[in-house]
Amino acid sequence: MGRTAEWRADDRTGGPIDDVMASVRESFPDVRIERLTVTRPADDDNVWFLRRPDIEDEWQIDCAPGGRPPFLIESDSGRRVRTGDVGEAARTLVAGLRY
Repeated sequence: MGRTAEWRADDRTGGPIDDVMASVRESFPDVRIERLTVTRPADDDNVWFLRRPDIEDEWQIDCAPGGRPPFLIESDSGRRVRTGDVGEAARTLVAGLRY
């Protein structure tokens, strides 16, 4: 496995996940987003972890290479959503990070 590195507001994949992250940041400027960093080129690094200082749940979003759908979104509390829609992915994360 790998570690994570902060995913800043100006970091981009060039794919639709950038729009998902922009929507989350617009709703929650305090969100911390980290991307999985891997040690081998064959490992999948299309995994991000999102958390806010005032909530317990950490959320994870996975996608296809290049930031493309489908998006698999999971939380520490067991919520799981799979979607190919950018808007639905963003709404799911925003709703989850709200509480």
